[in-house]
Amino acid sequence: DSTFFHSGLTSVVNAVYNKVDLIMVLLDNSTTAMTGKQDHPGTGMTLMGEKNKEIDPKKVLEALGCYVIESDPFDFEKARDDFKSLIGKKGVRVIIYKRPCVKISKSDNKYEIIQDSCTNCKLCLKKTGCPALVRRENFIEIDQKQCAGCGLCKYYCKFSAIKGVFHD
Repeated sequence: DSTFFHSGLTSVVNAVYNKVDLIMVLLDNSTTAMTGKQDHPGTGMTLMGEKNKEIDPKKVLEALGCYVIESDPFDFEKARDDFKSLIGKKGVRVIIYKRPCVKISKSDNKYEIIQDSCTNCKLCLKKTGCPALVRRENFIEIDQKQCAGCGLCKYYCKFSAIKGVFHD
C-alpha cells in the first residue's frame, strides 16, 4: 500500500490511459513494512505524527476507472476465488488484499503440530515459507514466538496435523 502511494499510482494511470489489460495485486497492510512501519497517505497520519484524512486506495483506483475488489488474505479460499473472478474481465482490474501487518497487530490465534498426526511431508514448509515453522531432524514444530496466527500452515496440511491452540 505504501509503494502504491509512493510510486505505483503513475503506473496505474498509464495503464488505464493506454487501455492495458492487467490484474494488479495491492497488498494493503496499513503500514510501510519494508522500511520500518512509517505512515503513508493511507494510514491517516502524516510523517510528523499529525492526524489527516486517510486516502482510500480503492476509491482512488475506482476514480481512475479500475475495477476493484477488496479481499481478506486470511480467508484463503475466498481470496483465491476473488482473484479468479478477475480473470475473465478486461481492463485494469485490481484486487486489494487488506489485512494489517502481522508484526503490528498479531492475532491471538496460535497453532501447533500434533506430532502423532504429522507425516513429516513438509508441505507446510514448502507452501508457506513461514519462519515460525521450524524443521528439526525428524519433525517440524511451530515456534510460538514467531507464529503470526494466520493459519496458512493449517490450511495446507493434508493430514489435519496442525491445530489451533489458545494461550491465556
